[in-house]
Amino acid sequence: MRRFFLALNLIFALPVLSECYFNTADHIDDLNNPSLIKNIEIEILKSRKWSNNLFKIITDKSPNINPEFRDRFNASLSIEYIFGKCDYLAKVRVSGDWKDHLKLSNAGIISSIDIKLLDGNILNATRFKLLIPETRNSLNEILGALILRRLNFISPETFLVKAKVNNVSGTFIFQENAAKEMLERNLRREGAIFEGNESLLWSYKNYSLLELGDLSLSRLVNNSWASKGVTSTKISLNAFLELQKVYLKYANDMYEKNSIGSNDYLNARFDEYSILLFAMNGSHALTPHNRKYYFNSLNDAFEPIYYDGDLQLFKVIDINKINKIFNIQSFFQRPNSENLNNYIHSIQELKNSKEFFNDFQKRAGKSNEKFFYNSLERVITNLELLVTNYVSNDYREINNAANLENLKEAFIINHAKKNFKNFFIIENIQPKNNNFFIEYKDDLGKLTALNINQQEAIQLMSKNIIRGSRFELLPSEDNIYVPNSKVINFLNGQIIHSDNISLDIDHGKKILSIKQEHPLSWVLIKNLTIQNWTVKMQGAEDDFFSENSQRFNLHGLTGCLSFYNVDFSGVNLYAKDGFCEDSLNIISSSGDINIVEIDKAYADAIDIDFSKIRINHLEVNSANNDCIDLSSGQYQIDFLKVANCRDKGLSIGEYSILNLDKSFVSGANIAIAAKDFSNVIINELQAANINFCLEVFNKKQEFGGAIASIGLLKCDGEIYQDGFSKVEILQRVR
Repeated sequence: MRRFFLALNLIFALPVLSECYFNTADHIDDLNNPSLIKNIEIEILKSRKWSNNLFKIITDKSPNINPEFRDRFNASLSIEYIFGKCDYLAKVRVSGDWKDHLKLSNAGIISSIDIKLLDGNILNATRFKLLIPETRNSLNEILGALILRRLNFISPETFLVKAKVNNVSGTFIFQENAAKEMLERNLRREGAIFEGNESLLWSYKNYSLLELGDLSLSRLVNNSWASKGVTSTKISLNAFLELQKVYLKYANDMYEKNSIGSNDYLNARFDEYSILLFAMNGSHALTPHNRKYYFNSLNDAFEPIYYDGDLQLFKVIDINKINKIFNIQSFFQRPNSENLNNYIHSIQELKNSKEFFNDFQKRAGKSNEKFFYNSLERVITNLELLVTNYVSNDYREINNAANLENLKEAFIINHAKKNFKNFFIIENIQPKNNNFFIEYKDDLGKLTALNINQQEAIQLMSKNIIRGSRFELLPSEDNIYVPNSKVINFLNGQIIHSDNISLDIDHGKKILSIKQEHPLSWVLIKNLTIQNWTVKMQGAEDDFFSENSQRFNLHGLTGCLSFYNVDFSGVNLYAKDGFCEDSLNIISSSGDINIVEIDKAYADAIDIDFSKIRINHLEVNSANNDCIDLSSGQYQIDFLKVANCRDKGLSIGEYSILNLDKSFVSGANIAIAAKDFSNVIINELQAANINFCLEVFNKKQEFGGAIASIGLLKCDGEIYQDGFSKVEILQRVR
């Protein structure tokens, strides 16, 4: 059978501001390979002003980079790969806290740079830094960040790259910022990101550097996510209040004990992360103002984000030095030796993995075999030493409940000791419709009430500012809003559900029956292996509608029935009358599912994210939006039948791979949509009563075009393909 490539004349021109001089769909894998980048060139439009700014930093008397020199400049950025070139627009500023982020060369001043692309991406990142390698110990940062990501800690894409900035050339560490794209690269949903608040640390008024460290708590980083709706604002606010407890403890330790760092009020995952950093001589990342956090609403827990460890992987750890700086016992109260021995085993496997070595080499820029093996061997030895000397098999829970009020009182007293004025302490904050009610003490100590809107609440979390005045929001024992939920142990995991849910679990027949009594009630099944079970959900069909509701609830759930971190085997899933954004949502899961059948979905019928799933038989009848959404995973569907989908029958996006055998779509706007670096292979597609048989395109800035290959297409509709994508059809029957 003769193969042919279907190319359409483009109705729409390529984007004016973002242009790659090649088809991105031809290079999906290549564009994720840093070794194929030849050079990045940045031209800052006001070059003289930029140079003067660098000169002012160098000649400034302060040893740090004064925040007043961090203005953003308009720039153009060109990236040259071995197979082609892309041009983007960007905003740039000087990056780094200390002046080691600038150095002199024969051609001029080289500086670390923080870059925000206004269009396009580099390895899916739209916000990243180009760092002078010495500021991060070069190869140590690259290998350490890669190790942590392989151990399932959130860690940024990091590699060496050649770059030229206003004709001044150098080699830099490329490192993506903590943002949506980094979370998704690490297989996490977008959510609230926090960090230590540095606003008081560097050149603040007449205070010396770091003098106000014991007054600096946490801050929200990604205002844009918190601004998406009242639900995301509430999730952020709840998490922020919890993190303030951590930072009150940091502040007290710093002031009273001359010690920095503690995992009190956090979870055992942070203890394990901290021990791994100690083993890498990376305790710099554990100082409060260097720490970054992701709030995983699906687990209702924080996760550490690796950042700025000043790693020295090849160095023997100095226990005495660690003991002087950190309260070392606080890091060894919860993890046990079995967990940490698993990390030792995993790192040993990485050391023996040719694939992992090649992954490192792609980022290191040249052969560094000796560094690779010596570093991993030293990390293993250091970790074994820590486990042998410190870690017990006895799990000991840390009790912080009695300390919080004392920590708050000490924090306020410390302000007086530092003569820090012109701020207000918020005693209470509560949601009030779509606004927030706060009570704070004014200059005279009088309790004053104030209503603030959503954006003011976000400014409070990110900048400690409300209407031009500085405020500190301190936590109480309880969050502002804790949604009711019930937890049931099921198999080797949990079922968590809201009120207005009835469950019937028949272990003999292996049938789990779920019934909603309210259209927005929900069930989350997580952290388990489920084999040969049938799960049935009956929704509560209703005319209920909330104009202000977001697509997810306060647990971050979009589904009426959700599965998270589940290993499936021979499972059957049925759902009817789901009123949620997704009737069925599967997240970060794997395995084989026998049957999925969804009937009458209010919005999307099925959404699967960050998963590796095979489905034997998938059928959807009636969805008010997409019948099926697949993203960021590997999927195989043997038989697909969908009908009456208001928008798309099947949507595949965000670096997904789909192999689909036989598919039947009737009654949809678009039968199949492939986008954003996805690769879709369909043996047979039959579609009727649709407008578009196929759409293949680039939608999001952090991705490129997609590929769709179809063996047999029986469809009378149109085909749309943008200039970034590819379509291949072996046979078409109209």
